[in-house]
Amino acid sequence: MRSGEAPDPEDDVIVSTNEPFWQARSDGDRVVLRGLEGVERHFTAARASMTAGGRRLHASDAEGEIVLVVRRLGCEDDMSGARFPMTAMLSIDGTGPFRGCARPASMPAPLPPSEPEPAPGADGASVPEGGEPGNVEGASPPPAA
Repeated sequence: MRSGEAPDPEDDVIVSTNEPFWQARSDGDRVVLRGLEGVERHFTAARASMTAGGRRLHASDAEGEIVLVVRRLGCEDDMSGARFPMTAMLSIDGTGPFRGCARPASMPAPLPPSEPEPAPGADGASVPEGGEPGNVEGASPPPAA
């Protein structure tokens, strides 16, 4: 997705839900589902169909099926407040749907509004305004060499 371009639910997407915490990633004709405690399932032969304002993906594995419905409507994570370009519904083995947010797989995860991106220092650490990397106000200076 190019900057300024509207997200396209037809692209590969990442869907995230809260309580229960699931992440589903579409990748061509596959969907990978990840959950807490290392649960991971790989669904194949994903079939897509268009819906009003979005897309429905259906895939299966030996244990059951997964259905993702992604729409081009903005979404705010109800726990972190992070804003996503799309909304989603996720059903797993007939359970759900669970409401969630979605983003193109090519887009980095959005940051919550209270967590601005840190300014990197030479070593990747954040730099306090007007300071040096690792120089924290009130901290003792390093020992003399």
